[in-house]
Amino acid sequence: MDNIASNAQVALLSQKKEECALECEGKKGFLSYSMGGISVLANLFLEQNPEFDFYIDVSPKGSVSLRSNGKCDVSNLSKQYFNGGGHKNASGGKIEGFKESFSYYDIKEQLEKVFHKEKGADYSFFGNRFEF
Repeated sequence: MDNIASNAQVALLSQKKEECALECEGKKGFLSYSMGGISVLANLFLEQNPEFDFYIDVSPKGSVSLRSNGKCDVSNLSKQYFNGGGHKNASGGKIEGFKESFSYYDIKEQLEKVFHKEKGADYSFFGNRFEF
């Protein structure tokens, strides 16, 4: 049943893949929110969408689950950004200071901030963001 459900889900997710794409350390990832139990789904998505290097799912509590098909070491991403761990193709952690939202785009914005915080200081003035 996992394979049947995952095939249907991957077909739907693939239609939104550019909208749900994000970048971390030069690697392209796909972000889902509150899917849970992503092992089969993520592996199938990555197999059918080879332009993606990793898949990340965020839970409503800010826990993350990352998967890769060997193109990206997600244990390093998990350790560096989410105080987590695992192994090269499957890992997890938690987003520090996570704020639950009903909006997918709020979650994506939080994750993009996490991935880009190490590039430099983040200064926000009147809603505008400046990086140095």
